[in-house]
Amino acid sequence: MRLDCLFTFTHTLTVEETLTEEVKEVKRTFAIAEDLFVKLENLAYWDRTTQKDILNEALEQYFADKEVKPIPDKQRKGKRGRKPA
Repeated sequence: MRLDCLFTFTHTLTVEETLTEEVKEVKRTFAIAEDLFVKLENLAYWDRTTQKDILNEALEQYFADKEVKPIPDKQRKGKRGRKPA
């Protein structure tokens, strides 16, 4: 028995609609308290979301009422790792 006749779809998302806001991502490694990691892992599982989304939301809320000045160029450390040949 086919069930698709029971559902009606009024709108299908296009690629342009799903990619309206392009966000540049950066990968870094951080050490966090184990109990916080367990809470993060459990919350992501039960909310059916990703740990990345939870951390992004938490950081957005944290920085919402703060004014963050950029680091001056002379104090900024250079990139680490291999130098181009």
